[in-house]
Formats: sequence, structure tokens, C-alpha cells
Amino acid sequence: MSVMTKADAKKFMEMEDRMIDILDYLHAKNIMNADDHRGILLGGYFRLVEFLKKKGHLNARQAKEALQDGFDSLITSLSV
Repeated sequence: MSVMTKADAKKFMEMEDRMIDILDYLHAKNIMNADDHRGILLGGYFRLVEFLKKKGHLNARQAKEALQDGFDSLITSLSV
């Protein structure tokens, strides 16, 4: 399930520090509520991947790749 456009993905790929921007984007798209946003922000990247997998935006393979390869893999998975 595509969460962002290819243009959005390209913009995020070019950023150095993207965690807060990605969380804000997902909150604005109503993928997560304010409590999830805050909890993931405090819990880190692993919690973000777990949340997206639980919500069905990532499958098990994509989640594993995102944890191994980082933000670039996550952003690619969210934009397809």
C-alpha cells in the first residue's frame, strides 16, 4: 500500500535527518495519531518500523529490509 508519492520519497531520500519529518508526514496523512507519533519519536526507528508493519503498510520482508538497510529501504517500501 503506497503511503507517499515517488516525489515525496525522493525528497525524503535527499534529507540527512529524516525521522521527525517522516513522523510528521505520516501524522499529517492520518497514518498515525498524536500518541503514536510521540511514542515512536521517543522509541526510535525500530518502533516506527513495527508500527507500520502492524498497520499493514509494510509486510514482513519490507520490515526486515527496513531494519537492516535503514531509512532508504523504508522510504522505498512506503512509496511503491
